[in-house]
Amino acid sequence: MRRRLVGRRSGTVRESCGPTPGGGGSERMTAVPADLTPSPGLVLYVTGPSPRGTVALARALEHRVRRQGTRVVTGLDGDDVRHHLSPGPDTDAGRELHLRRLGWVAAEIARHGGVVVLGPEAPPAATRQVRELVEGTGGTFVLLDVDTTGRSVDDALAEVVEVLAGAGHLDLRAPAPAEGTAPRPEPGAEPRPLEVLFVCTANICRSPYMELAARRMAGDGIRFTSAGTHGWVDHGVSPEMARPLTARGFDPSGFRSRRLTRRMVEDADLVLTAEASHRSFILDDSPAAFRKVVTLGQAGRAIGSLPGDLSPAQVLGALAEHRGPADPALDVADPYGRDADVADRAAERIDALLGVVLPALTP
Repeated sequence: MRRRLVGRRSGTVRESCGPTPGGGGSERMTAVPADLTPSPGLVLYVTGPSPRGTVALARALEHRVRRQGTRVVTGLDGDDVRHHLSPGPDTDAGRELHLRRLGWVAAEIARHGGVVVLGPEAPPAATRQVRELVEGTGGTFVLLDVDTTGRSVDDALAEVVEVLAGAGHLDLRAPAPAEGTAPRPEPGAEPRPLEVLFVCTANICRSPYMELAARRMAGDGIRFTSAGTHGWVDHGVSPEMARPLTARGFDPSGFRSRRLTRRMVEDADLVLTAEASHRSFILDDSPAAFRKVVTLGQAGRAIGSLPGDLSPAQVLGALAEHRGPADPALDVADPYGRDADVADRAAERIDALLGVVLPALTP
């Protein structure tokens, strides 16, 4: 028996059933839950006079929609799309093709009810092309022309949130789940472990030491991972830090390095970096994560001044509010390629900072 969709109305699907043994065709109504009908697709096209500010605002807006949790959102990074779909020459024709492909991808996502956020550098003619592609699929195209010059990302985002709500496109005014708070499990469910991500440069010296040492110090209540801003992929711990790890009874042989991704930052409840420069690197790509990305030195300084009777969730909230400046003087020095004394001092400093931070985060 074959079935084909011939109509849809009021949350139902009309199916035409072909001939069946011993009888003719028949037609029946099959109920389909109304909430399976996709919401209209929406493309939020961020533009403005400052390319850097536009990109930061687009990423913050994408993060806000995702944190709200009511719509599926895709952030289309122009560089990523160029790398995967438009790797041609950087000429006028190449850029035009790239923008057309970017618009086509956005339109296809909108066709299926998704929300797309993008902030490409594009001339008005290319913007019109994207609009036509999106509206041709039945999606809604919203041009957000925002001057971010001299403004914080938070200030510009607040303006965009009000514009979207006022126009009836998307209401993001309700408070999203706060950054820097421990996950709240569903009633009766096992609590999800706190996710802590350690970050250094190559993920072969400081951050693997932090990860391996933290696992032993904190036990099972927290999940620790690590990555590098310019990480080597699938490398072991460097000899400089393998030596102090082994001397402390750790086995670094099973560790493999990873390169940091935006998804890792989004999934973490707390990101602890070795240096202030690593924090800046992360926030250039994920500006909305500023409340949960701190240096290990920042965290040690802030948590050391907090009352000792706070819950892990309260500690994360207080750390987000009172982290203080990311002073390079608080950094853990990079021991890569340097004398054993430098590695020993780095290990001792990490041990001391983890000794302050982890007890406050352990359930």
